[in-house]
Amino acid sequence: APSDPNNATSIFRGPFDDPRHLWSFKTTIDTYAQKVQAVDPNKKLCVTEFGWATSEGYDAPPQGFEFALDNTLQEQADYLVQAFQTMHDSGNVWLAFVFNFDFGNKGSGPQDDPVPYSIIDVNGAPRPAFEALAAMEKVP
Repeated sequence: APSDPNNATSIFRGPFDDPRHLWSFKTTIDTYAQKVQAVDPNKKLCVTEFGWATSEGYDAPPQGFEFALDNTLQEQADYLVQAFQTMHDSGNVWLAFVFNFDFGNKGSGPQDDPVPYSIIDVNGAPRPAFEALAAMEKVP
């Protein structure tokens, strides 16, 4: 499937702004921040698991993870860096963890659900997202 969110055959329409919060990173972060800050206006979020799946380079995605076909390896890298920038710019996030670092070479192969999210491939080699995250500016 094409990775262009404007293409009618795309399964996934884009990660950063969509009214369905589970389909949009920015909307999810904003919604959680609003809920938390309604209780404590000074409380920041700790995002314990976020990432983008891509099955590029593998024969097929895990069953039920066909959306991973819409993301290229480069898009995974770009989206992860953009997500960190979005969280930083929001001012609402204290801490965030990418899902996942190395399940690619620790899972049971490309059909294992977490593997397409990994920034390490099934052979233990860094995917483009690994390099992009290593190179991105780190700001407090």
